[in-house]
Amino acid sequence: MEFGLSRDGTLYSPRSVLLALGMLLGCLVPAATMTARASICGNGIIETGEQCDDGTANESDGCCSASCTLIDADHDGVCDALDPCTNIVPVMIEVPRLVLSNSNAGGAVFTIRGSMVVPSLPPIDPPSKGVRLVLRHNFYDIPLDAVVPGGSGWRASPGGKEWAYRDPTGASGGVRQMKLRQVGATPGALAFEIDGTHASLAELTQVVPLKVSVVIDSPTATTGQCGETWLRPSLCRLDRAGITLRCGSLPHLFPCRGLRPQALVRCDLGKAVAAEEAYWATNHTYFTGPCRALPGFLPSPGVVCLATGTYRDFSITSSHPSARDGCIWNTCLVPGRPPVFCGPFPLTANCGG
Repeated sequence: MEFGLSRDGTLYSPRSVLLALGMLLGCLVPAATMTARASICGNGIIETGEQCDDGTANESDGCCSASCTLIDADHDGVCDALDPCTNIVPVMIEVPRLVLSNSNAGGAVFTIRGSMVVPSLPPIDPPSKGVRLVLRHNFYDIPLDAVVPGGSGWRASPGGKEWAYRDPTGASGGVRQMKLRQVGATPGALAFEIDGTHASLAELTQVVPLKVSVVIDSPTATTGQCGETWLRPSLCRLDRAGITLRCGSLPHLFPCRGLRPQALVRCDLGKAVAAEEAYWATNHTYFTGPCRALPGFLPSPGVVCLATGTYRDFSITSSHPSARDGCIWNTCLVPGRPPVFCGPFPLTANCGG
């Protein structure tokens, strides 16, 4: 190894020079370029390990805690300050129905129906308290937040078990009509229908997934008088013209009858679709992989089943080496196209197929 002589007479080797240069560069180059930067809660940037970071507003804004975790009492992914329905025990909207039709004015005419069982106390009184309807894509993307106030426009039945609101102008978030009624003898059991129009719902293929919240104790249901549900692409259909979207319950697919390969292919497709929806309800995304890895899915002998999912859509392919046809389920919203198709392989599972 060769050595050199410094100006003060000290011997040095080339290796020592390189080591010293490396140390110098390590001091000059920011640590973020050499190693992963540690998260700093309170800097206003959501970093690794943080659910949120609102900077100096942490702990005081009702959304983000001092440790950068979401303040979310009902664990629905929406912070309490922005959540109109914070039930610790969730109230689900049952049998939800949504119909959206593009109007000539460039907006979408909507009708939302459903039923729910909310706490009966305090007394349900929409003409005094009003009703709130919130349609949400995700944490911040809220295409509709309509607070229909109490007072004028409301009327109640003589028995106090039916309530109706009407405003042809749609001044409150586009809501033009609203009907609520007590259902049966169960206290707090309500059926509702809400009609209106709104421009930001006009792109029908992008409407779902959509979280629907109906608040009876408006504007925030601190008493638990609210219900929620998610409408996802697998629950919706576009008509052939592409101007009307209908969303409801998961359609009945194929019954699990018989042991013939073709029957098993269809049976497993239906089971996998139901398992994907159950997976989304827990994880807010769809599963990708062999169907046998889906929680709750039991494969039939010989059937090959594969799932491909994202946050928004999923597809399922099901086949058997002895079956004539394979089957595919695809949630992509294409005008006039049914979600299920069975035919010879190969089958196209993408949205363009």
